[in-house]
Amino acid sequence: MICGISEHPCVTYIVSYHQPTNKPGDRAGEAYTDYEAKTIAIAFSKDPVKDVQALAHETYHAVLWE
Repeated sequence: MICGISEHPCVTYIVSYHQPTNKPGDRAGEAYTDYEAKTIAIAFSKDPVKDVQALAHETYHAVLWE
């Protein structure tokens, strides 16, 4: 949930994890934020640190967007 200044309501983003694909930008440890759908999709990697870094990075984008 992202809450901003008092005039704006809080916004909830749904986070999902999935197996990586061969698509550009969807390799292991990478993520994508859909601002319209309010979702963050993260491709699993074998390195949990990469997964957390991807989540933090996309959360940062979502906060800036909102």
